Amino acid sequence: MARYKVEAVSRAVLLLEALRRTPGSQSADTLVARTGLPSPSVNAALATLERRGLIDRSPGSPDQFALGLGWLRLADVKRRQLDIREVALPVMRRMRDGVNETVSLGVRIGANRVNIEYAECQHEVRRIVQPGFHVALHVGAGGRALMSGLDDTEIEAYLATIPSSQIEKSKLLAAIKATRKDGFAVVEGEVTSDTSAVSAPIRNHVGDVVAAVTFSMPQERFRPQMRTRCTREVVKGAAEISLALGFDPARAA
Repeated sequence: MARYKVEAVSRAVLLLEALRRTPGSQSADTLVARTGLPSPSVNAALATLERRGLIDRSPGSPDQFALGLGWLRLADVKRRQLDIREVALPVMRRMRDGVNETVSLGVRIGANRVNIEYAECQHEVRRIVQPGFHVALHVGAGGRALMSGLDDTEIEAYLATIPSSQIEKSKLLAAIKATRKDGFAVVEGEVTSDTSAVSAPIRNHVGDVVAAVTFSMPQERFRPQMRTRCTREVVKGAAEISLALGFDPARAA
């Protein structure tokens, strides 16, 4: 009986994967061909999945099946359980080990950027980034990365609240748009006068920017070769974390 239950679950997973990979609905015969499962097993599994709301029959085509709305409930539970720090930290540690510079994870809380996790490098002279450190949202590479997920109206509304000249605001708006286009931001001497940073945005399952991952270091180590390495690694790391959060870059393209 236990073996039968495991095989039944395996068959259900194969069918769900087949339905997930192909847009639109598919017939039972098509699913038999795609999965290699026996027709009776496919029909039995489809009936069970339909009863649970995990698949639906297409209106007017009773032999056509597609993923059902039951998955939205399960996905919502998973999203509530997901801690972005747990997802990001292993990636941040690999980034840190590859470049030996401090990596931090920042999120937007109101009008501030707040660091919620970090992986510290091994240099004697290094950027110390403690969890809970906060700064105005627009300050630093991490801020540029977070603000790149806002639309122009939201950015203009935020800029209207900060005590800067119109020229400075225009430069900041241009920098945020460049970050949106390039996928990363580089800032030198802004959070502290002797620090450089490069940051990239992290996106969730619907494509919203929910965090920023950032390399930061003393300016004297931010030479052209290091800048190139950090930029490559921060973009790669942000993409990996985003993928783990459910972001599909193919759909966003």
